[in-house]
Amino acid sequence: MEGNQTEATPPAAKPPRLLDLVRDAIRRKHYSDRTERAYVHWIKRFIYFTGKRHPKELGAAEVTAFLNHLSGSATSPLPPRVCTLEVTNCDFKLERQCNRLNTSRRGSSSSAGSA
Repeated sequence: MEGNQTEATPPAAKPPRLLDLVRDAIRRKHYSDRTERAYVHWIKRFIYFTGKRHPKELGAAEVTAFLNHLSGSATSPLPPRVCTLEVTNCDFKLERQCNRLNTSRRGSSSSAGSA
């Protein structure tokens, strides 16, 4: 029986994944959870922008293209629909304030005229 026993060889350990390495590095530096999520988010956006290629395969040209892509949308970081809602909401608030102002002027002028 002893001759039949073979030692089980451990499976080859997978190399750590990029985002796991990033998370470990951030945690070692005691950054906040929010900072960790932000870093991981931007790294994922960069990876998806470059067609899911590993950052080791990428160079300055891809980083420049990504930053140019981001700067092109920097004037309006929100989706157009959200911007429209904000403008509409702002217009509505402005209109309400104007109506209040006009109402208070009418009220003060009518009370001044009757006094």
